[in-house]
Amino acid sequence: MTVLICAGLILLKTAIRIYDIQYNNGNIGLAYSILHTTRFQCMLIGAVGAILYFQQNKWFLMLTNNYFVQSIAWLAIVLAAVNQFHIISFLDNEIFCVVTLVVIIGQIKTEKRIVNLNHPVFDFVGKISYGIYVIHPLVIFYLAKAIHFSNSQLPLNYLIIYIVVFIAVISIAYLSYKYFEKPFLSLKLKYSIVRSSSERNKH
Repeated sequence: MTVLICAGLILLKTAIRIYDIQYNNGNIGLAYSILHTTRFQCMLIGAVGAILYFQQNKWFLMLTNNYFVQSIAWLAIVLAAVNQFHIISFLDNEIFCVVTLVVIIGQIKTEKRIVNLNHPVFDFVGKISYGIYVIHPLVIFYLAKAIHFSNSQLPLNYLIIYIVVFIAVISIAYLSYKYFEKPFLSLKLKYSIVRSSSERNKH
């Protein structure tokens, strides 16, 4: 059922975009905007992957653990990091979700890893990732108002801004995790019936 809903939403989004191109002069309509903004289909892609992994589906595992597929997935990650990932504009998010799913599954079996993400730095970033996600737009917005350069086109100015934003986001996200999120996570752990592997470790 999850697979059908996910596929249905992706097909619906595609059909709506084609309709907008053909009959709405390419303008983005309300229906497409809702699907593109909520991205429920992207969450369902992750859910489908979790179900297939839980069922140990041999075709799914064979595909996602394939060295060539893993290489393509990591190449897509690199391209996305430099803002060069583009296949089909209105389906780029869904395609990248599949890419992310492949990378995640590839981290489960050690012998299949191209890049090993099991590192204390990544563990730390993972813990504060929600704070990074929530806080970074606010930090960028307010720093853009606070920092002014006489010549905004100098490359050094961009470097300074990136460094300041990076340090500010990481610092605030860490404080948010330690003093706001962590108490709630501890409370959740106290009342959890089934604990995940991450919950069994210290936060």
